[in-house]
Amino acid sequence: MNALGHDIEHHDSQLATCTSAGWESYDTCKRRDCDYTTKVELPALGHDFGEWSISIKPTCTEPGEKIHTCSRCLATETLPVDALGHDIEHHDSQPPTCIAAGWESYDTCKRYHCDYSTKVVSPPTGQHTPSKPVEKTITDATCTIAGSKINIVYCSVCGDEFSRTTASIDALGHDYGEWTVIIEPTCTSVGKETRKCSRCDTTEIQTMNTINHPFGEWIQTTAPTCLEDGEEIRYCSYCDASETRVASALGHELTKIDKKSPTYTEPGNSEYWTCSRCAIVFHDELGIHEFDEQDSFVIAALKDMNVLNLPSGLEVIEEEAFAGIVSEAVIIPENCREIGPKAFADSKNLRYVLIPKNVTWIAENAFDGCNKIILDIEQE
Repeated sequence: MNALGHDIEHHDSQLATCTSAGWESYDTCKRRDCDYTTKVELPALGHDFGEWSISIKPTCTEPGEKIHTCSRCLATETLPVDALGHDIEHHDSQPPTCIAAGWESYDTCKRYHCDYSTKVVSPPTGQHTPSKPVEKTITDATCTIAGSKINIVYCSVCGDEFSRTTASIDALGHDYGEWTVIIEPTCTSVGKETRKCSRCDTTEIQTMNTINHPFGEWIQTTAPTCLEDGEEIRYCSYCDASETRVASALGHELTKIDKKSPTYTEPGNSEYWTCSRCAIVFHDELGIHEFDEQDSFVIAALKDMNVLNLPSGLEVIEEEAFAGIVSEAVIIPENCREIGPKAFADSKNLRYVLIPKNVTWIAENAFDGCNKIILDIEQE
């Protein structure tokens, strides 16, 4: 017997939903025990949720809730939102006063409708804070009589009177103006002056000391010299008084004259200093040691003196080699290096010795007893 073939029954399609599967249109066999089908299932779509939104706002201490909704089936889903915790604001302490409460430093929450606070209030102290005393005069003081006043202390917080004391005001003393001369003093008689108090018209008179003599210019009566003091005088223009003073000695005004070696025809001189005022001649720049007639600074021309020219080959002048010579001048040769002890001692007439620059040693007593001698030592 041939197969019957399927007895086809057609089924319409069914769309899938968020939670249920769907299918395309399909066929089945109507006969019992035949499982023929062309059905192909479509899987459930799942929910298409939108953005989360707050459904219950969280507070500082209570959690909230958020929700989102499926755009296809309007199914909803919720999740908890954590409590926010307090948004702390710190407050400084405020000490209590006599009329107002105070508190230690404390914290509160900044969020609206949150009453979180650690504030602990201290009641008013009832103790006043004194301010600077206010002075009120009862009786004014005068120049000679004391006055009186009240010092009132108020509370600097509430303004209530804290205390009051009575005190005296010292007498003011006279407020004198400038002195006015009524009798001018002179160098021989006292004067008088007066002044008046600006408050009570009391006047005061006092004696003015005699004034110093109105002396004129100083007049020189004895002129000072380099060494001697002079004298000056001046006279009072009002009376016959006069006074004198010393015009100090001027001191020397010295000019240095450099050493000049004599020549055959021209005289020379030793180094010396001369005063432009008194013409005194000195050995030194301080003006202490004067030249005298026995110790002249002038050296005669060589033609005018008895000159001893020592031999050119002489290198060492031995001890007492020329002691006691009568010559007035000695010319030591260029080759000489040493002048020995007492080489020219006791040469009373010896006035001038030319010593060349090559001489390196001169005995300390080489010229003992030569009182008027001038040593002309050549320089390098």
